[in-house]
Amino acid sequence: MQNWLQDKTSMTAKLREHDPALRIEILQEGFENPTLSEAQALSLAVSKRVFVREVLMVSAEPWLFARSVFHPDIENGPFKEFFHFGSRPLGEVLFSQPEIKRIKMEVVESPEHYPSRTSLFLILDLPMYMTEIFLPNCPLVIPS
Repeated sequence: MQNWLQDKTSMTAKLREHDPALRIEILQEGFENPTLSEAQALSLAVSKRVFVREVLMVSAEPWLFARSVFHPDIENGPFKEFFHFGSRPLGEVLFSQPEIKRIKMEVVESPEHYPSRTSLFLILDLPMYMTEIFLPNCPLVIPS
C-alpha cells in the first residue's frame, strides 16, 4: 500500500508540490440525497438532503476526483462559507481551521479500482464526509 494514501495532511498541498498551478474544476455543487455509506457516516437518513460538492483537481490532466458531503446543519453555522467555495480547494480551509478535525480515514478501492480514501471530519460537532479517488495521471499514483 502506498504511504501517501495514509497521509493525514492536506492532499491539496501534497499535489501542489507537483504543480503549484493545480486548479479545481467544479463538477457539481448542490443539495441531494446521500448514498447509503455517506448517510451512515453522517448519521443521517438516506432521505435527508445534504450539500454535495464534486470536483476534479486538474493539472494538464485530472489527478483527483473528490466528493464532499456536508451535514445539512453546517449551512446554518459559522462555517456556512463551505457552501460558497467557488474554485477554492476545500483542503485549504479544512487544514487551516483548528476547529476542524479529521476523526477517521480509511483507504478503500473505487469501483474503477483506483486508489481511494474516505475521511470523516468534524466541523465543530457536525460531520463532513469526503471521498478522494486518485486518477491514473496523478503523480502520486505513477511509480517514480
